[in-house]
Amino acid sequence: VSSFGEVRHGQATSVLVAGSSPALAIITASHASVSGTTAVIYASAPATIAVTVNASILPADGTSSATVEATLLDGNGRAVADGTPVTFSTTIGSITSPCLTLDGKAAVKVTAGTSPGNGTITATAASLQDTCLLTLE
Repeated sequence: VSSFGEVRHGQATSVLVAGSSPALAIITASHASVSGTTAVIYASAPATIAVTVNASILPADGTSSATVEATLLDGNGRAVADGTPVTFSTTIGSITSPCLTLDGKAAVKVTAGTSPGNGTITATAASLQDTCLLTLE
């Protein structure tokens, strides 16, 4: 950030240029005895998404459940910023969605339906999507 920008109509402006890595920047503006602070988070966009389920076979009883986890990485192989939204869906059973990432991961619970068969679980973030399989017996 430049230390001083343009002042117009009582409002000062400066330009903050993002680096190539995710980061947190604390910005403070002050004049005389008045100051204010704000935080800016630089976040990289998701480049990859991978979804897994901790149990690929469940009883078709309407109550059994498994944990589904999506891992999102940026173009440098690092976890995306916390709070990146991920939407989950399934063709078999029910699922809680959407949720937000923490340390590059988002996890939800899938609950089995009552009809046996094969289905999919899909995680979507930005324009990325990945799918895993779930079987109900």
